[in-house]
Amino acid sequence: MKQLFLMLTAALAAAALVAGTGSASDTKGPPCTNVIAGDAGYTGGTVTVVLTLDAPACSDGSYLLDINNLSGTALLVGDVVPTSVSGSSVTFSYTFSGTPPDGVCLIAKTYYKKHPADLAPDSGCIAIPAESSGATGFN
Repeated sequence: MKQLFLMLTAALAAAALVAGTGSASDTKGPPCTNVIAGDAGYTGGTVTVVLTLDAPACSDGSYLLDINNLSGTALLVGDVVPTSVSGSSVTFSYTFSGTPPDGVCLIAKTYYKKHPADLAPDSGCIAIPAESSGATGFN
C-alpha cells in the first residue's frame, strides 16, 4: 500500500512539473473571450468602457455589459452591446436619459458560441462614482 502511495505521489509530482507553475485562466473560452484589462468612466450621464481581450475578438465571441446601481444591488441596464470592436479592444458607450446621481457598477460578460466564457471582474462589479473616469479592475 505504501509503495502504491509513493508511485501515485511521484506521478502527481511529474504531472505538476509538466503543467508548469502558471496560474489557471479564469475564462472558460478561447483567448478572444478572455478580458485581461479595461478602463471605465461615468461622466455627464454616459458610461464608457474599453475592454482589452487576450487575443483579437473572434466571430464566435460576443461581448456584453451590465450596468447596475452604484452599490451593485439593482440592474439598471442589461446586455449593452459594444459600440466598437476592433482587434483586441471592445468599446461600450451608454447614455442614460435620467442619470443615476451617485454612479454605476459595471460587469462585462463574454460568450463563446453562446456559452458563458468570462466575467470581468471575476466577482462583484466595478463601482464608478458619478463624474469619474479611469476606473480599472476588469480582468
